[in-house]
Amino acid sequence: DGSESSQRLLMFLAPLLSQSNSKLTIINVADTETDSQALFVEAREFLKPYNIEVSFHSTAGVFEPSYGILE
Repeated sequence: DGSESSQRLLMFLAPLLSQSNSKLTIINVADTETDSQALFVEAREFLKPYNIEVSFHSTAGVFEPSYGILE
């Protein structure tokens, strides 16, 4: 969601995932697909030096974020 807490989590997880050769899936529920893509670009750039395999999934226009995540 681009919040400070989600950014801190990504900063914490990136080195751990890199060391363990783990994969990461980032899910975002936003008002528009454009909003999600902007966050994904930012996350992709941050993670690039860590060589982590990342997949991105987004849902747009969902009233309740938990429903979008479950999709």
